[in-house]
Formats: sequence, C-alpha cells, structure tokens
Amino acid sequence: MRLAPHQVSETAPTSENFQNGEVRRNGSKPQLPPRLQHLRQRRKQQKQRVQRLLKQVFLVSAIALPLVAISLPASRQAIFGEVQHTVEVVADTFKPRVSRSRSNLFVETALQDLSPQVRALLDTIAFAEGTHDELGYQTIFTFDTFGNFFDHPRRIRCTVYAGQRLCSDAAGRYQMLSSTFDSVAKPLGLADFSPISQDLAAVELIRRRGGLEKIQQGDFEGALVAIQKEWSSLPGSGYGQPEVSVRELQRVYERRLIYYQQQAI
Repeated sequence: MRLAPHQVSETAPTSENFQNGEVRRNGSKPQLPPRLQHLRQRRKQQKQRVQRLLKQVFLVSAIALPLVAISLPASRQAIFGEVQHTVEVVADTFKPRVSRSRSNLFVETALQDLSPQVRALLDTIAFAEGTHDELGYQTIFTFDTFGNFFDHPRRIRCTVYAGQRLCSDAAGRYQMLSSTFDSVAKPLGLADFSPISQDLAAVELIRRRGGLEKIQQGDFEGALVAIQKEWSSLPGSGYGQPEVSVRELQRVYERRLIYYQQQAI
C-alpha cells in the first residue's frame, strides 16, 4: 500500500493461530502489528468524537428539518431524503464492529491455482499490512470494513501518524489504492473486487516489479527487494510508515510455504 499525504474469502477459511511468524497454541492474546495498534487507537478516539458530533447533528436535524418541510412543501422530498441519509450514517457509525485484536488467524489465499511460493508471499504481504485474517479481503485503510465486492470501495479514510496526516483509499487484503487496482484490473479483465480478483491483481503487481520470477526461484529476500516500493509496510519501502523486519517476514513466509506445500501433497 502506498499513501498520499493529502489525499469473505470465497473459499472456506483454513487458518493457523499466528503471531510474529510463530504458531500460538496456548490461547494467549496475540500482539498486534505496530501499525494496527496505532491506527486502532486513533480510530477509537476519532470514532468517539464522531459519535458525539453525529448525536448533535441528528438531534438538530430531527427537530429542524420537519419544521422546514412544513414551511416549504416544495422541498419536502429532498429534505426527507436528507433525513434518511443522516439516519443511515448514524446507524452505520453505531453498528457493532468485529474486533481485529481477536482476529489474528491466517486465512488462505482465495486463489488456489498458484504455486506454494506465490501463495506464501501473498500471505506474507497481507501479514505485513495487518490484513491476513478473515476480514482481510474486506478491509479499508484504518482497518474498517466494506460490505460488497462489486468494485474497489474507493472510500478515502484519514489518520495521523508521527504528526503527519495520512489519507488513502487503500482497500482489500493487499491494501491497494483504487488507482493501483484500476491499472491492473483492465489488462487482466477483472470485473469486480472479489477475493480472487484481489489475489490476481496482487500477483500482477508482483510480476510488474520483477518479484514473481524471484519468488518462483526461491529467492525470498530478492522478491522483497523487488516489491518493497509497492507496499509501505515492507522493509525498505521508504514511505515513512511502520515497516516489518525482513527476519520476521522470513519466518512468516517459511511457515506459510510449508503449510501450502503440505496441502499440495
């Protein structure tokens, strides 16, 4: 995922309890990736402020708009449409969310027609982005979720990190910007943003960066270097975002590679 400073799976989930490249079997609560910890705290604070504001707006709208509708009959339909929209926004804000802190289970790639090496690399990228769990394919920037796979959601979200305001419409398991997805969707003939389409798009981005041949040859570090500018969470990306170390990603990759190789037997 690349950021601009201004700006469910279709297969049955098969998972391992995973933390920092190690399988967790003792039931202890896994530690979140640094970027997810920071954004989760920021989102909690922002949501509290938005909730207070929306309560005030909703109260004013509920009182003022009906009065305006009575005095201006010609505008009644538009006014009631605005009221309905406000109600929908409030309902969406207050609806319960699934906590990502308890969703640290690895989910397989939706696309199964790939080599174990490529599938393991895709899982490793998702791990670095903090989207390797069952909600990964539905995740947008700031770790909220979107509801359908008809198209890239194209919803810009903002957060503050290290004193800098960051805005992005990155979405999906591989946190692709809408412009990035569009650049590969047409050549590949992708008609939606389904999990399989996300996998295909990510593989194409890896290929364009020269990482596909390297990972097929077993050169994991070489593949990381090749694709580091495509995802800000990879080591050496240089985008000023939290980066996961090569050593940690190597452990993740090796375990996922073994997992997919055993499946192929």
